[in-house]
Amino acid sequence: MASDKLYLVKTRATGPCISSDTDYSEFYVVATDSAKAYRQVRDYLDEHKLCFSGDREMESVALLAEHSRYPACQRMLFLPDRDIEHTE
Repeated sequence: MASDKLYLVKTRATGPCISSDTDYSEFYVVATDSAKAYRQVRDYLDEHKLCFSGDREMESVALLAEHSRYPACQRMLFLPDRDIEHTE
């Protein structure tokens, strides 16, 4: 089973896309891989019709931490009610 990871997903948006204070250029996402992390963001922006379609495109995805005792990225992610001792 793939471990959950924390990603920073950046879009091409330059900040708030509508009359809101929410910055739609950066998102923190827990997913099992980078494609799923971006898909979560893109689906949310599409569903709620936030930003122009070009602003919804991915600029970058960075792995920040992993829910694993020995994370490949060298940073551990702790999740509520999930024992990190039994992850690979």
